[in-house]
Amino acid sequence: MVLESIRAFFSEKMAPPDEAAIEPGKAQDHPTLQVAACALLLEIAYADDEFADSERAHLEKAMRRHFALDDETASQLIEFADQERRRQIDLHQFTRLISQNYSHAQKMVLLEAMWGLVYADGEVAKHETMLMRKLSHLLDVKAAFLSEARKKAAPRHD
Repeated sequence: MVLESIRAFFSEKMAPPDEAAIEPGKAQDHPTLQVAACALLLEIAYADDEFADSERAHLEKAMRRHFALDDETASQLIEFADQERRRQIDLHQFTRLISQNYSHAQKMVLLEAMWGLVYADGEVAKHETMLMRKLSHLLDVKAAFLSEARKKAAPRHD
């Protein structure tokens, strides 16, 4: 019942203007892709078994910025994506959807947001780094680009 109302909200609030195929370069506008991207970010957030307030703030900001959402819609997207993430056996459905529909540049932005989550709590755990490598492989992004995204997301100590 609750899940159905959440799905109805997303189909109404976040549906593309028409049911036509996703246009190249507009992949970030499709609700299913929004859920997939958010679910991957949540997987990173929970990688160290703790979803810190700093990570939640980073995730909410990334969702608002990346998908041009208001605060309420971003929060609802996070809740819905978390439910979807928990229901899945693995991450392949999410990574496959992103890999097939995101451009290289969009994948880089997503990887930067993921690294931002890794850095958000002030600690980089070994398993977070391993998960980032796995996700970049599943997203079909070469290791050099993963490293580039990590450098861009790293905290700057000026």
